[in-house]
Amino acid sequence: MLTGLVLAGGKSSRMGYDKALLDYQGQSLLQHTSQLLADSGCQRVMISRNQLGFVQDLIKDAGPLGGIHAVLTHLQDDDELLIVPVDMPFLQAAPLRLLCYQGRQRQSPCYFQDSFLPLYLPVNPALRDYLAELLDNEGCGSVRQMLDQQGALSIPCSELNMLQNINTPAQWQHATAPRSA
Repeated sequence: MLTGLVLAGGKSSRMGYDKALLDYQGQSLLQHTSQLLADSGCQRVMISRNQLGFVQDLIKDAGPLGGIHAVLTHLQDDDELLIVPVDMPFLQAAPLRLLCYQGRQRQSPCYFQDSFLPLYLPVNPALRDYLAELLDNEGCGSVRQMLDQQGALSIPCSELNMLQNINTPAQWQHATAPRSA
């Protein structure tokens, strides 16, 4: 089963406001990203967010890997994850479907060359063991380390603007400003 995972567990410290709750085209970024994952073919969407009602990290302060690790406890070994951070409002469904297609063809994790997230990630025992060991021993790690260890496929992205993270009020204002013709 393809499960969408919204990573929304960050502190939004540079933004000064919870990014997941920012209004984007009439809905919160969290709602927008959840709908994007559904539109991309995910049969279910899970949200990694350290609040009641969401999947909470099992290992505190482990960043995106902490969210991925926690969600893996809810999945089977033949499931697949499509992982998207909440702060990429310009992502589109078609490139995310391509990411999944390419990953399935190679039977490996798949990401865009210029960004480790979004990410297609097949769930398997080796992934579970690797994340558990990395987070138990070091308490931290990076998505890049995981991708290297898992032999991930990197594919080009023709729309680099789509991969823009929004981290500060100035970036948000610029990104959401009306464009003149």
